Amino acid sequence: MKKNILTYLFFLTWMASQAQDPQFTQFYANPLYLNPAFTGTSTQGRFVLASRIQWASVPGAFQTYSASYDQFFPDIKSGFGLNIYYDRAGTGGLSTTNARLLYAYEIKINRNLFIRPAAEIGYVIRALDFNKLTFGDQLHTDNPSSGEIISNQAVQFADIGGGVLLYAPNYWVGIAVHHLNMPNESFMNEESRIPMKFSVHGGYRFKIDGKNKLDRDYIFIATHYKSQGQFDQLDIGAYYEHNSLTLGVWYRGLPVAYSETAGIGRDAVAILVGFTQTNLSFAYSYDITISKLGLNTGGSHELTVTYEWSNRKNRRFTRRKRVVPCAKF
Repeated sequence: MKKNILTYLFFLTWMASQAQDPQFTQFYANPLYLNPAFTGTSTQGRFVLASRIQWASVPGAFQTYSASYDQFFPDIKSGFGLNIYYDRAGTGGLSTTNARLLYAYEIKINRNLFIRPAAEIGYVIRALDFNKLTFGDQLHTDNPSSGEIISNQAVQFADIGGGVLLYAPNYWVGIAVHHLNMPNESFMNEESRIPMKFSVHGGYRFKIDGKNKLDRDYIFIATHYKSQGQFDQLDIGAYYEHNSLTLGVWYRGLPVAYSETAGIGRDAVAILVGFTQTNLSFAYSYDITISKLGLNTGGSHELTVTYEWSNRKNRRFTRRKRVVPCAKF
């Protein structure tokens, strides 16, 4: 009985969440997905793989995979990148594949302050296996087929976005807008526009002075607010970084401005641990569900792997002239 209720709640949430993009807990570890203005903020080259399973114990759990590559070219003060993500949601096999090209230009305001305007253009393929769906007329007849007239063809469209990032040695502030063209994603030859998504994110880095001057000890305070259609969400978190180890905790939700219509209030508390060895970084996070769905969802698991590299010239340039203090995870 409990499983049936949970499945029903999941179905309702899945239907309501179609206006929302897939999300990552480690959005700073997947920066090109968050904001195209982060394109080229590594020392030179960066490759990121991310995997997320949301509500692992629920049938038809959300599964999202992302891969991105970006590189900074100091001679032209530009970053170029490619981000591809695949999302599969619900028992109906709804899938989204999105490939995006990104560009950011870096402007030096003064010695320690930089601004980066950016743009992205993507191509999206959305598919749904209607053979896995059951309609109302199939429940009241012996005929297994439905009278619904639906095409099994995938929906394809272009998607445009942009963003800007302002940063100094100890803080950063970014704004991103996705789905500027509000593309039509309907499978029914009707109009179902994807609402624009607005995102504001930023944070501050505090240096901790310890006994050993060679240690790298920092505390990061960060936040991320996004709004899409009738949904909005706030993430507030903190990290502690000691040399190669990073520990973090995040709270997700809007408990003060809870909306019965949107259904967004308390969502989750996330625990994160990350480790960096030379050019390679690993991070794992677990979301503890604190919404009405409760702990029966099984929470959400997310794993990110990042590899960064640079030649000696670019490493010297980065250390002396440009520092992005954003937490890696």
